[in-house]
Amino acid sequence: MVLSPLFVFVLFTLVAALVLIQAGFSDAVAARRSDMPASAKDARRRSALLLMAGGVLALPVGFALLWWNDFGRGPVTLVPGVVTCLAIGLALSASSIDRVDRDSSEREASLVPRSLRSVVPLRFTVAAVVGVLLAIGGLIATTLTASADSFSNEMRAFSISHGDIGRTFSPYPGSFYSSPLIIAIVLVLVLALVCAKGAQRWGAVDTGVYDMALRTRIATRGVACAAAISAFGLFVAGFSLQKAAGAVASVGDTSWGWKAAGILGVGMMIYSGALGLWAIVRFVAPQPLVLR
Repeated sequence: MVLSPLFVFVLFTLVAALVLIQAGFSDAVAARRSDMPASAKDARRRSALLLMAGGVLALPVGFALLWWNDFGRGPVTLVPGVVTCLAIGLALSASSIDRVDRDSSEREASLVPRSLRSVVPLRFTVAAVVGVLLAIGGLIATTLTASADSFSNEMRAFSISHGDIGRTFSPYPGSFYSSPLIIAIVLVLVLALVCAKGAQRWGAVDTGVYDMALRTRIATRGVACAAAISAFGLFVAGFSLQKAAGAVASVGDTSWGWKAAGILGVGMMIYSGALGLWAIVRFVAPQPLVLR
């Protein structure tokens, strides 16, 4: 069954809109607390608006990528392009929260040290970093094992021959597909670091608990973007390696290297699914920091 680009775009837009609406709704509910100072409400509002601006930017970017076919390179970069737009909005949010007018010239001190561990969930961050490393490593592996496609002459095919038997299939994430994916992963990782770094600075919010809660939300969502885009890259690399291992086995090649690659590919797909779901949950409902 082949889905039309318009249907895919509409479906993806609806899912992305639901995620953003839920994220904005949770922020709006939190901002309506009567005990929240005006500076905290203003900072949270500005943060939500910049996040939504990233979502709005993602619409034309996603539409353009989807219709820019180029042997499937546009649709392959659809998810990374949208996630990059969201990460840009979060990075702008992290850099803007220290520009809100304070309620007073004094601020409430926080006893929580402003380290990376204080603003992002440690286990989720470790899982995201592992995902980034595996995704980049997997895409490098597919790049090194790719060959030129006879039709387009681009590095987007996989060829194997053993004795008198040979097999070729395409598309395969050689440099034609892997290069923009790796660039997008690295870019989102940098933007996530900007969010985490910005979350360690004191801002305009006078009350320490609200200041840290806002920064934790921004930083956690930045990590969620890095986790989401790496999960996508992981799936592409894992699926391709597993398929390539099957092609190698089909021509009678029993090399252990490709058998291991096939097993690794399945593991990468499983990890990508778990990491992707975790990223969505953390983006929609980033865990607030609890001060004791």
